[in-house]
Amino acid sequence: MKRNASLSIAVVLISAICTYAANPVKEIPFTTTPLFVAGAPTPAPQPPATVVRAQGATAGTPSAIAKFASASALLDSVIFENNGRIGIGNTTPAAQLDVSGDVKLSSSGRILFADGSIQSSAAPSLTAADTSVLLSSSNGQLAVSVNAAGITTTKLANGSVTLAKLGSDVLANFVSLTTNNTFTGAQTFTLSDSSVAAMTAHHLATSGTATAVSAQSDSGDGSGILSVVTGTTGQGSGVLGRSSASLGTGVRGEALATTSANYGVLGLSHSSQGVGVQGQVDAASGQTYGVYGTTSGTASAAGVYGASTTISSAGTNYGVYGTAQGPYGVAVFGYEPSTTGTPIAVFGKVANASGVAGQFTNTATGNVIVASNSTGKVFRVDTSGNIYMNGTVHTTGADFAEEIDAASGQISTPGDVLVIDGEQDRAVRLSSEPYATNVIGVHATKPGVLAAPSGDAGVHNSPPVAMIGIVPCKASAENGPIRRGDLLVTSSTPGHVMRASDRSRMAGAIVGKALEPLQNGTGVIEIAVTLQ
Repeated sequence: MKRNASLSIAVVLISAICTYAANPVKEIPFTTTPLFVAGAPTPAPQPPATVVRAQGATAGTPSAIAKFASASALLDSVIFENNGRIGIGNTTPAAQLDVSGDVKLSSSGRILFADGSIQSSAAPSLTAADTSVLLSSSNGQLAVSVNAAGITTTKLANGSVTLAKLGSDVLANFVSLTTNNTFTGAQTFTLSDSSVAAMTAHHLATSGTATAVSAQSDSGDGSGILSVVTGTTGQGSGVLGRSSASLGTGVRGEALATTSANYGVLGLSHSSQGVGVQGQVDAASGQTYGVYGTTSGTASAAGVYGASTTISSAGTNYGVYGTAQGPYGVAVFGYEPSTTGTPIAVFGKVANASGVAGQFTNTATGNVIVASNSTGKVFRVDTSGNIYMNGTVHTTGADFAEEIDAASGQISTPGDVLVIDGEQDRAVRLSSEPYATNVIGVHATKPGVLAAPSGDAGVHNSPPVAMIGIVPCKASAENGPIRRGDLLVTSSTPGHVMRASDRSRMAGAIVGKALEPLQNGTGVIEIAVTLQ
């Protein structure tokens, strides 16, 4: 830095000012006493001043201090005094000493400051070999120190050391410090150039688990790294991770706690159209994954777990939602490669009586469900509800039934024999007379196949009427004991069958054949429903 004062000039100025202002006869003492700044140490006593007298000066410029134009004449000088302030080349000094122009110190001149420090030269440009200002690393910390007479850290105010004062070799040494540095205070990096990064970390190691940036928080609720994009438009990324390694990971999160519900990666969005976590692959070929999850857990573990906590009935919400836009895309794919046990690739579960564990919808034409094995398709259901299969349907029930409305006021239970109602279309009621020819079947207990006109079987209050197959049926021995193989018809006991004995009345009245006997009274036996 520059210290602007001159001992030689100050001697002349102060001596002339004091003499001229105090001596009406223009006695101008000249002294060789050194000039000191206020607060400096008291100077040593000096020899008496020599007085020179001039004659003839009667007028001059107010506030101007005179100078000898010749041995006997005084004229105005460029030095002015105004309100106790001295100006050189300046008639209105703004400081105690105000110089308009350059000030030069002689080779032996110095400036003495109020704090006792002395400056004999301006601050030079610094180079790597300079020891007046040192850039170093000590105990893992970056340090700036001073080591020249008259320079103290209190004088190095913010901005006093600029790039112009640092040689290129100093800057090179500064940016290439290889010692581990620790910053104990908050560090802020600001930049307005959108083409470069505000902070760049580059790890040069080509092997091992090298980490360019490592951040740590000791707080249980803290964040190792918090990255925020404050822009309200565009597609800014709070965190952007990239990897060029063949098996690399763009962004990796790891939760080290072995208890409680922690998260390796947690994505949170507050927008009504936001996405908590989005995975995307731009590659047009290969076996790629937008989101890929694995787990090593042994109990109730999940490679990918999705949950929706919304309770509102305003709309459909999804624990896991998958979409695919390609012509051969798969929105959700489940794969279980285990060759032992009972693995499940896709599993759906619901605890609501009105819920659906798995629902499939095709809004276009085609198939809703397709099942295949290693040789091809073996089962499919199209959008019209048609079922196509290459195998056999195995059911615990052994009958085919169809839902038919009960006539007004009629109530039936499983095993009841039903006849067509004569007053209401497509309705049934309990049988109540022998050899009824309007018999239609038996109220099924557990249908093997259940059909309904609406295609939504099982959700209505209509009784399932078994028209073919084996079912439990209520029977009466009113026409004699029933033996295995007997033809059965309706009886006078409501909802019961009896053995047929009058062949003239059998046509159109046969319900089926008995598979079990009934010796007397009433009971429930299995019959084969064969209407004829």
